[in-house]
Amino acid sequence: MEDNGFLHRYYLNNPGRLMHKWIHYFDIYEDHFSRYRGTDVRFLEIGVGRGGSQQMWRDYFGPDADIVCLDLEDLSDRVDPKVATFYQGDETDTTVLQRIVDEHGPLDVVLDDGSHISSHMVKTFEFLYPTMAPDGVYMIEDVHASYSPPHEGGYKRAGTIIEYTKDLLDRLNFTYVKELPRDDKFGRTTQGIHIYDSIIAFERRPKAHPQWLITGGSGRLGDWAFQPRPPVHDLPGD
Repeated sequence: MEDNGFLHRYYLNNPGRLMHKWIHYFDIYEDHFSRYRGTDVRFLEIGVGRGGSQQMWRDYFGPDADIVCLDLEDLSDRVDPKVATFYQGDETDTTVLQRIVDEHGPLDVVLDDGSHISSHMVKTFEFLYPTMAPDGVYMIEDVHASYSPPHEGGYKRAGTIIEYTKDLLDRLNFTYVKELPRDDKFGRTTQGIHIYDSIIAFERRPKAHPQWLITGGSGRLGDWAFQPRPPVHDLPGD
């Protein structure tokens, strides 16, 4: 089902409830979510707003999708139960998060558009990310709040979702970092971290031991995980 402009057009011609989004988000959504269109994707959106985005996701993913939404306030009147299943609760409340996982199964997609407070984003991510489908997508939007003092933000301030993600970049490359454990669960289950203006997307994939290959002549296959770490200047590919 290829239609990479669907969400942008839908938003500009919004037929339903109010939505408020940055325009450049829609291409990012399409890049990471399009493979789930027409499937029984389990999709959680944190933050309900006026209810317009839940209808958009229903129309985008299709009738078989399991659309779930969570908000701190009781906004159930803004969400048609035929469109999405509404839960009320704090996004950092692991009891309600576990209830969602128990009742819907491992989530394929999580979109955090909740409080935008860094400590909340981090706590929610650390609980939900390990419970997700092994090939899922976890997306956090409006991460520019990391630079906003009312949202526990500030330029290079420790503990913001931006600084937290910078640390995760090291864990993504744990195999090559002698200061990190030889087996890192985040690194083992994450294919990539995509950082955009105001959005961070984590793509989950189980990863095998990194391998490298020299081709031509007497080419050979090497398995990084079972070799001593060489000096930096001897890294494969240099």
